[in-house]
Amino acid sequence: MHSEQNLPTWQRVLISCFVVLNLLTIAWVNQPECFLEWTSKWIDQQLSPTEAYRLRYAAWRWQQYAHYSGLDNRWQMFGRQSRFNWWYDIRAVYSDGIVESSVLLPLPNQSSRSLSERLLFDLKERKFELNIYRNPIARESYSRYLARQYPTLDGMPIRSIKWHLGTQQILSPGEAVAKHLMHDPRVQIMLLNDFYVGTDGSTVFERNTLVDCKTEVNL
Repeated sequence: MHSEQNLPTWQRVLISCFVVLNLLTIAWVNQPECFLEWTSKWIDQQLSPTEAYRLRYAAWRWQQYAHYSGLDNRWQMFGRQSRFNWWYDIRAVYSDGIVESSVLLPLPNQSSRSLSERLLFDLKERKFELNIYRNPIARESYSRYLARQYPTLDGMPIRSIKWHLGTQQILSPGEAVAKHLMHDPRVQIMLLNDFYVGTDGSTVFERNTLVDCKTEVNL
């Protein structure tokens, strides 16, 4: 076995570059949300459409490398944890042109599951949901899969898949003790995406995004 000192210079340089690349990838994947928003605005304001496209394409390629190398995890062990619970409400809209029906899809975490399903098959569902939390393209891809899995209902073809995000604030310790509650009784429901499904059943694209449309209900 050759020691590190016996390695040729080019090999040591290559190893060092590989280590630096992976460290930079981890740091890039874990950029704060505020910095991502600032850089996105800066790109739109300071660069031409061609330059912005090239930069975002390079970032997308880097994201692919992070994903395939397993470096795209968000590290929050020592970070500030969110003070709210959240969940998805994913519904399919079916219509024959006259009648329209919206149905909650029978997916894990939003349907009745047996004990064996929860213990053996649903272990990674929350991780999957977290991975697509900030990624509308991933939600679009998953919607394409759902459109193939649930193409019709009572003879009506699927027309769209709607993603809602439910959030509920966790009360501060002092407020929780005073109110004898752990969560705020109010729940916010936000429409994340409305993916239109084409007549072929596989073409899916974003029809409407209403990120500012919120409704509030009391439990």
